[in-house]
Amino acid sequence: LSIARKKRLLAFLKKPATAFDFETPLWTCKRIQQLIMKKFYITLHENAIYRWLKQLEWSPQKPERRATEADETAVRRWLSETWPKILRHARRWQAIIYFQDESGVALTAALGTTWAPIGKTPVVKTTGKRGSIMLTSVISPAGHMLFRLEKPKRRITAAVHIEFLKQVMRHHPNRKLIIIEDNAPVLIARAVGDFAQQNKKRLAIYYLPTYSPDLNPDEKVWRQLKQHELKAHQAISIPELRILVRNKMRSIQHQPKMLKAFFQEKYVT
Repeated sequence: LSIARKKRLLAFLKKPATAFDFETPLWTCKRIQQLIMKKFYITLHENAIYRWLKQLEWSPQKPERRATEADETAVRRWLSETWPKILRHARRWQAIIYFQDESGVALTAALGTTWAPIGKTPVVKTTGKRGSIMLTSVISPAGHMLFRLEKPKRRITAAVHIEFLKQVMRHHPNRKLIIIEDNAPVLIARAVGDFAQQNKKRLAIYYLPTYSPDLNPDEKVWRQLKQHELKAHQAISIPELRILVRNKMRSIQHQPKMLKAFFQEKYVT
């Protein structure tokens, strides 16, 4: 391929594969090979394509999910209007900004990959029991994190969320707080709004656009917890899992550099 054709090809690859009549948006060396044949009438071996992509410092990556229901116009409006408003509010109040989110951790462990002889798939023993733990966290751009684990079988409700907000306020008795959270029904419930109104001199709540988890850096806490800290965990009961989750969350909590980095991955920054 000439330099000009390589530039054109790179421009193609920055678009989803569906733009070139493939069934899914993901690019593979096989699909790139087919695209080169279709556009330039040249046959290249898949290995040559792979080496070329490695030379360009490209790598196979797992894409982040983004809901098709997300309203991009609402996201742009939030970034251009609401986020500057939050920053002005924080400066006026000298407040701490926290992003909030909640999640569940299943007793069934997620498995990663491990090295083993070809044809001899290793076996990792995990419990067959079902169950999960619900937890909530908040993180700040300064690298601070607070979290709360719920009791077994307890769901996140408006009342539970208010309890968490009260705990955050008690943790900062002399500071004003701005909490940014998503539009989950329990978070926008009237009871939560009434609580915020009752404490409007110390607490303000702002909401993210619907279906926009990529705007919330706190989502990265769950990715770190589930995909790294708890990968292939060996807990066989909810009490064991609870202790493990608490310890892993404390480990994350004590790594302010990593928590700050979660904000660097977001275009909110």
